[in-house]
Amino acid sequence: MLAERAQRLAERLEKPGLSVKLPSARLRTPPTEQWNAFWNSLTHVVRNAVDHGIESTDQRIKQGKTSTGTICLNAFQNEESFVIEVADDGAGIDWSKVRSMAERMLGVVEPSRSQLKDLIFADGLSTKEIVSETSGRGVGMGACKEACLRLGGQIEIDSELGQGTTVRFVFPSVVADISEPAYYI
Repeated sequence: MLAERAQRLAERLEKPGLSVKLPSARLRTPPTEQWNAFWNSLTHVVRNAVDHGIESTDQRIKQGKTSTGTICLNAFQNEESFVIEVADDGAGIDWSKVRSMAERMLGVVEPSRSQLKDLIFADGLSTKEIVSETSGRGVGMGACKEACLRLGGQIEIDSELGQGTTVRFVFPSVVADISEPAYYI
């Protein structure tokens, strides 16, 4: 479901041929209001990966990348935790731009890298100069953070400029079970 949404959005944004990888397509989480809220809000992370992360075909070719972008939606569990990842091979996060926007829009002075990662999820912060129907309002990522925290989860971001971004949601292992499908990534 998220994969299909990502591909449709990529087509609409003139980023054709988006490849969506699903290493773990079978995922079961308890059918609770909190999990429903998380799954609904995860759409914002996928939309950001397509809109902010994946470059146009021309930009990708100029950077020596394949002409089409890739997003990987993965879930796995170990003894300590249950993890959901959204990763793209796109532009990566321009931390200097996040810093500038945080200072300008939120009045944050000289934020650290750790603070910048947290500010990605702040309401009202967007690195988009122009608000579109797809993104730029600065509310979707905050909703995802709130839904994650309600489930006792934590968020990690790994991003390298020009190489892509991975947003990782880490939950206590007792809150989920990978077995029969209840929700599809």
